Amino acid sequence: MMNLRLRWNIAKLALLQPGKADALAQQELLPAIESATLLLHRAVTDKTPVGATAVARGSIQSSVETVRGRVTSFRGTVMSAAPHILPLEHGSRPHWAPIAPLRRWARVVLGDERLAYAVQWAIARRGTQGAHMFRDAHAEQKGKIERILATAVERWRLKLGGK
Repeated sequence: MMNLRLRWNIAKLALLQPGKADALAQQELLPAIESATLLLHRAVTDKTPVGATAVARGSIQSSVETVRGRVTSFRGTVMSAAPHILPLEHGSRPHWAPIAPLRRWARVVLGDERLAYAVQWAIARRGTQGAHMFRDAHAEQKGKIERILATAVERWRLKLGGK
């Protein structure tokens, strides 16, 4: 499983006016976390290789949850539970890859399924390179995400009566 999490905790100011802070957090901060999470989801999905079946790209999911406690916080997650997502992200060491998926991939991507055997040997000798879609998407979107969240926190702080 691979995932990226966005967390934004607004503890000090929220403790001063807990009821009002929670209501305003739902109004101002939750939509910002949702927006930032969707931005990251789209960026990761766009960077995920399609391959022969697009299973990896289709496996990217996102969720936003509200964590209730003394202070409300929000968590946005972009992840995939696909079993091959980690080797796709990070690459793999040399190994003997199963031929059936490689034949399908070679037929769709290279146009000749017989090339799967050459690909299998190359993977056995060199492994695979990672696509780094989670890492790169996060690095590219980090500034936008921080601006989205900082703007929402500032609006929340002003509505709460902060200076």
